[in-house]
Amino acid sequence: MAYATVADMVVRYDERILGELVSDDSTRIVGEDLEDNAKLLAILNTASGVINASVLRAKRYTVADLESLTGVDEATLVDITCAIAWWYLWRRKPQAETQDPIRETAQKDAEQWLKDLRSGETIFNVEDVKEAGLPEGKIIDRATIISRNMWSEQLRGRLTPMRRFPNTPPQ
Repeated sequence: MAYATVADMVVRYDERILGELVSDDSTRIVGEDLEDNAKLLAILNTASGVINASVLRAKRYTVADLESLTGVDEATLVDITCAIAWWYLWRRKPQAETQDPIRETAQKDAEQWLKDLRSGETIFNVEDVKEAGLPEGKIIDRATIISRNMWSEQLRGRLTPMRRFPNTPPQ
């Protein structure tokens, strides 16, 4: 199941350019023909699959997590899907001007979204994931250090300087 629809693409990008990018014979596809266009639907499915692969590779989400998103998180997922699909539409036209700023921007945006999903820079409102990256610090007290009977602690004062604990008078 694709995370975005053709209507989502039309909201975000110019319908005329979309129609030209999915056409193979230089006739612009518009309206209902664009809604049912097999190439655009396939690209949306591919973009959704690439998102799935990125988040599964990073082990941050499951497909069920992504499918259950609502509200602004769902809108962000739709936007990411459309950005990747937009690049894939440009990529399927190799004869198009390769230095076109729209094409370059589409490629950079798609690559950046995928990188952010894999690295955890972009996270969705899924409780397990929000808590996953928080560091947890542990403080070891003096009694624990002494009770572990570590060789480095046994040699303190002989070979290495004495450890100074806060609020403890020097020995």
